[in-house]
Amino acid sequence: MQCSNVTTIPKGLLQLQGSLSSMMDSLYYDPKVAELMNTSMGQYLNGHPFLALAVLVFGAMATVPIGIFLTFATVTFIAVTVGFILLEGKSLDYRYNTYCPLLQWPSTDTIVY
Repeated sequence: MQCSNVTTIPKGLLQLQGSLSSMMDSLYYDPKVAELMNTSMGQYLNGHPFLALAVLVFGAMATVPIGIFLTFATVTFIAVTVGFILLEGKSLDYRYNTYCPLLQWPSTDTIVY
C-alpha cells in the first residue's frame, strides 16, 4: 500500500506567498534595513524570529500609552501656563488697585478742579 496523502496548496495562497516574499525582499534590501541587519543585534534577531516578533509587537503596543501620556502632559502644561498667566494678571491687577491708588490714572469723573 502506498500512502497518497498529498496536499495541494491553493492557487490564492501561492499568490499571497509570492507577493509577501517580494515585499520582504524589497524591505530586506533597503539600505537602512541592510545596515541594521549587518549589526550583531540584527544578526541575532534574524536568527531568533520569535524574539524579533515579540520586540516588534512590544514596540508597537508601547507607542499608544506613551503617545497618550505625552498628549496629556502637553495639554496639562498648556492649561497650567494659561491659568497661571490669567491668575497672576488678576492678582497683579488687584494688588495694583489696592496698594497703589496714587499711581493709577485718574478717571474723568473723579477729577476735581
